[in-house]
Amino acid sequence: MSSGSSLVKMARGLDQGGPDALPEKLDRVWAALCITSEGDFHAAEAVILRWLLKQMSGSSDEAEKLRRWPLAWSIMGCCFRRIPLFSLAKSLADRRFIAIIQQTASDFARRQEEASDVEMGNGTNSLKRKRTQETPFDLAILRSPYHSLQSAGALFDSLRILLRRLSSSQPTNRSSGDRAGSEHIKSLFCSPVAEALTLLTPLLSICNQALEEDGEPPENQETWVSTLDAIWKLHLQSPSDASMVAMSLAPRACVILGRLLGIPKPRDVPLPPAVAAAWCKDLQHFLTNTVILPARSAFLNRRQTSILDAAIGDARSASSNTALESAVLFYLVLKAPPILGNATAKSDNENWTQKVFELVEGPLQRLSATERNEFISALINMAAEHNVSPSLESLLAVCKDYAVQGETVDWQLISSTARCDVDAFIASSQGSEFLDLLLHRLSSSSPLDETGIEAASRFLISLSRGFARARDLSGFVKKWFEHLARCEPGGVTANTAASAWFSTGLAEAVTELLQPSLSTQQLTSLLSWLESQAGSSADLARVVIFAALCAGINEEEYVDAAGTRLLVPIQDDGNALPSEVRSTPWQIVSSTLRWTTFEEAQRIWKDIKGPLTDVLDKSETGTRSAFEGFKCAVTASILLGHDEGGINARAIVIRFLSRLNALTTDGGFGRQALPATELSETDLLARLSPDDYLRWCLGESTRFVE
Repeated sequence: MSSGSSLVKMARGLDQGGPDALPEKLDRVWAALCITSEGDFHAAEAVILRWLLKQMSGSSDEAEKLRRWPLAWSIMGCCFRRIPLFSLAKSLADRRFIAIIQQTASDFARRQEEASDVEMGNGTNSLKRKRTQETPFDLAILRSPYHSLQSAGALFDSLRILLRRLSSSQPTNRSSGDRAGSEHIKSLFCSPVAEALTLLTPLLSICNQALEEDGEPPENQETWVSTLDAIWKLHLQSPSDASMVAMSLAPRACVILGRLLGIPKPRDVPLPPAVAAAWCKDLQHFLTNTVILPARSAFLNRRQTSILDAAIGDARSASSNTALESAVLFYLVLKAPPILGNATAKSDNENWTQKVFELVEGPLQRLSATERNEFISALINMAAEHNVSPSLESLLAVCKDYAVQGETVDWQLISSTARCDVDAFIASSQGSEFLDLLLHRLSSSSPLDETGIEAASRFLISLSRGFARARDLSGFVKKWFEHLARCEPGGVTANTAASAWFSTGLAEAVTELLQPSLSTQQLTSLLSWLESQAGSSADLARVVIFAALCAGINEEEYVDAAGTRLLVPIQDDGNALPSEVRSTPWQIVSSTLRWTTFEEAQRIWKDIKGPLTDVLDKSETGTRSAFEGFKCAVTASILLGHDEGGINARAIVIRFLSRLNALTTDGGFGRQALPATELSETDLLARLSPDDYLRWCLGESTRFVE
């Protein structure tokens, strides 16, 4: 008997046997379909399809079991491929196909408790089941979350096959029967928005459930959201579409998208990366077209925000999901195509962004302080990444209301705000007053963890760039000096707020900004002001700032303006400075020696010879002070040549190398060499090895090797 005849015979015998024989019957049908090629005859497939839809209809347990049986939907998908569209449309309409998939989606969306091990017929308790396991044709088991997702995957796949066939080829290439059938099938999905949502809402709930189940993903899961979007495009459009989607689909879709995007912070999701990427793209496309663009149009044309209000929901709710929905809506607004071709496009975009920021901030106010600030920081960081900003007034208000609570400052939020638009702190009198408060807090010895110090350092770096853009880098340097001078040397430790003023990143930012932002006259004036300052901690402040300025000078006119004015007195007692900056004077001397005249270099050598000898003869060779002193001595020996100072410098270097060699032989260092990238990090107390010295000699100072 041919495979085609076998399929026809099997189709005619579908009604024979009881419900218990259904799985075996479907297995045989599937096997017959797999070995039967497509042809001009489709009567058997039509019979199978109509029989399946008939058996699935109704609320009985037997009907639900069939709706939940994945193979039934796989067979149906095969029939969708083979039956001509005209005949297929008639079968789907006669058997109330839309009502069946609505009922099926609702069944899958209702979460059930995982079936017990006894029901599963195995002794394990793992959700990660293999495809090779035989699933009993039992309703309790088929209702379990894992099997519901597997069945939902088969449902989505059959819908995808059907919808793709409707749009797979141009209407001009189809027969008149196919064109009529295609339009008829589309009309089945062309229902009012309320009815369309009765199908789309449970389908989206199934997608949400997939984020909760850590098991083997169904096949073609990456197409689920695009299939949902394709169904939506067939519905009967109306002016209320955006509001209806905003109320029913947008909240859950935003939660799914937020989890996939890691808003406000990254999180693990049990989806393959390819599936997560596809869902992100498709959800963003769907929400932008159905909610964001209509909401923007309503706001710009009629100043209405009802669509976004519907999507956000009750602002008085203190739910994390509500906060996540709000944050994702703001993200989508930033990602939406900008308004173009309009004289007022820029101001329209700014007004729209500002209004959305105000709306989404509302639900965040009722969260706990930590969670609220986390979401607010995420919103502001997103704005910064897209080169837009809420109003300066809004940014300043957020910082005043949320970032400063009693004696506590949320430096993450402050840093995010400065990154978005630092003018919030410097463009108004209110902002300047608040800035003074923040800088005062940073000058204290109050405890601050590593994350807070890093955030405070980023804030100061943004602040320096803001002052530079305002052509007032000198003003920032003066503030930097004033607050450094308030730091008592003994009170500056790695776990206090004041340590942010000593960060390497801040010094590097000022170094980078110096020549582009200051004229030589401004530099001269700034140096005069810095030299005139007095106080117990003024020397400490000058050491830090002069080192940053010195590193930023390389053009001849700036070298001439600075001369030797950046040199700081070298204390005989090296411990007079905090450990964080104890090596800094030697960095300044090395730089000054490289650009000064020979006569000036001789004078400088006479001043530093004694302290430098003490450092290299007495300090531990693994300290940063010894390392920078060694570099300074090498620089002096090269620049002074065969002069008496150069001879003395070489003698000091040779003695130090002898100490270094002895320690290497004895194993006195007891550590491996630091990577080159770590030599300039903020850990100024890191122990150095002989390899670190050798790397510098062979790299940065090749003239040392003769």
